[in-house]
Amino acid sequence: PAPPPPPTHTVQHEGFLLRKRELDANRKSSNRSWVSLYCVLSKGELGFYKDAKGPASGGTHGGEPLLSLHKATSEVASDYKKKKHVFKLQTQDGSEFLLQAKDEEEMNGWLEAVAASVGEHAEIARWGQTLPTTSSTDEGNPKREAGERRASGRRK
Repeated sequence: PAPPPPPTHTVQHEGFLLRKRELDANRKSSNRSWVSLYCVLSKGELGFYKDAKGPASGGTHGGEPLLSLHKATSEVASDYKKKKHVFKLQTQDGSEFLLQAKDEEEMNGWLEAVAASVGEHAEIARWGQTLPTTSSTDEGNPKREAGERRASGRRK
């Protein structure tokens, strides 16, 4: 049988959130005020725009680069007491954002979308490490690190 197609980014999510930058690459951000931004999660990246027309015009808020969600983490910011429905997003480079949704349902939707996107990044990274071969086994593939092997139905 043909190998399965490579995994791709399928998660899409967008809407307005209030954003506060906490850390820029592990340093306290110089601008830590809350700002309402139109957020678009697509192809494993999160873009921040001034309004809903932003993604079409291509210009992000302040010209910021898109945030890669590869190895990002997100969780409810339960230690943040000043506002409700706030979650924390930490990127691989050490940047940290607080994001506020209008209600718990919207916040949970964002948390699920971010988690799913991070999972897709991991799948794509794994796929890149184990290029499909004509062999029927993964044994002896030097690119996999210890502990990364997943159980599959292909054992002899």
